[in-house]
Amino acid sequence: MNLPSFPEWTEDMIGELARRAGKPVLVVFWADPGPSNQWLEPVLEAVAKEFAGRAAFAKVNLRKAPSLARELNLPGTPTVAVFDGSTMVEQRGGVAPLWVYREMLERALVAYTA
Repeated sequence: MNLPSFPEWTEDMIGELARRAGKPVLVVFWADPGPSNQWLEPVLEAVAKEFAGRAAFAKVNLRKAPSLARELNLPGTPTVAVFDGSTMVEQRGGVAPLWVYREMLERALVAYTA
């Protein structure tokens, strides 16, 4: 997945890096390139630009971390999830419009400022 604003995280990194981020982390879990990823990429880049400094972003290739999909009970790929520390607080399978990911991060930010 071609997301310049999203560093590639591995299965071993996700818990520690999300915990150290000190802000919500939006992670996209993907496996294969395809039309859904091509549609999703510009949407997620727009979210990353809008929430720069207030949230962190990452991508995880599930082909390199197959057990993670089962561990996190992901519905399929792509899946976009928001983490509060090392805890996944929300996830959305498939492709959604920009406002969905924006609202996911807004809800997570409220939890950080409350």
